[in-house]
Amino acid sequence: MIAALMLICSLAACDARPTPVDPCAKAGASDFDGDGRDDVLISASRFDQDWEDAVYLLTAGKLVPLPRPGRGQDGFGAALKLAKVNGDGCADAIIGAPTADADDQLRETGAVYVLYGRGVAPPAKLLAPTPQTGSRFGSALALHGDLIAIGAPYEQVSAVAYAGAAYLARGGAVLRAITQDSPGVPDVSEEGDRFGSAVALGTLSGGRVGLLVGAPGEQAASTTTDPGMVTVLPDAEAATLTGSTLPGAADGRQFGRGLAVVDGIGFAASSMTGDLRLFDPARKPIRQLRFLGGGKGGAADGALDVAADGRVAAHWAGRPTLIFSLTDSSGDRQVPGTGAMDGPVTWTGSRLAVSHPSAYPDGWVSLVDPATGPTQQVRQSQGQSFGRAVAG
Repeated sequence: MIAALMLICSLAACDARPTPVDPCAKAGASDFDGDGRDDVLISASRFDQDWEDAVYLLTAGKLVPLPRPGRGQDGFGAALKLAKVNGDGCADAIIGAPTADADDQLRETGAVYVLYGRGVAPPAKLLAPTPQTGSRFGSALALHGDLIAIGAPYEQVSAVAYAGAAYLARGGAVLRAITQDSPGVPDVSEEGDRFGSAVALGTLSGGRVGLLVGAPGEQAASTTTDPGMVTVLPDAEAATLTGSTLPGAADGRQFGRGLAVVDGIGFAASSMTGDLRLFDPARKPIRQLRFLGGGKGGAADGALDVAADGRVAAHWAGRPTLIFSLTDSSGDRQVPGTGAMDGPVTWTGSRLAVSHPSAYPDGWVSLVDPATGPTQQVRQSQGQSFGRAVAG
């Protein structure tokens, strides 16, 4: 009898060894390393590495530098996103490096690197199909699922300097380039428009993924002011694009500095001077907020980010971060303790990460409870401009 049981066990491969658990199987939307907790990406410059641009992963309260695929001073980390693009469950780091080289001949064309969660594959490098010196490809990033939008705001278009472009990419390949001269895209490329300074992706209507592109350098007719403009393309992957534009206010500056889409609800667009306008998917104005006042001219003035529950955070230098809903003003609130910050803002789970990259001596990032204010301050002592970009 015992011999028979042993034979059955051997035939059934009675193995007491546990089945390996995939650490990415239960990873959250911002979990890069598969430890079950939300992570945050933070960029800076490291003087201990000859001032090379660096990106850190804030994981379980520790700062871990991510590997750099390119050379030291290539703008690595100028734009950051955490999103799941390869389908393995862990979040991936999408990192803009707008002064990276395409090769030894084409310098400072810009690039976007994809660092896959847990290092399951070598990093991917995305370039414009026709790399152009000084275009700053990778200055702005947006994601929706595995679709990536990339801004190149200083690209020359039809011999027009600093006109700008936006690109769509998926699966390690660039799908299309979009400029104001593209068929179906309204307006025309003009010098200094900087089309692509900000980009946003999201579902606007009919389940299609729309693309918003900011051109904060767009000038008003017959003046030298730059009220800016936002281009709305309701179906970013359509064979033939169609779109419309939203001009900035005559008394404002650089509308299109910040963009955010709340899937199926609408979108928000901001200017450098505090103009915040909210629209439904058909571009119908929902409401407008101007009481914030202007910022201090910081690089991140007008920064917007959307939480998983649809709340939007907006930040201007020297002003408290504002939390709001597109459709319900009753929930508008200013976040205490964030008025000194001059960097961008990002949601990380139910908290915010708000940065102060110009703070002496090296900058910091605060993790913030929207109701009560800062809960943790994160610093590093190996460089400066810590927090020039953040993503959660």
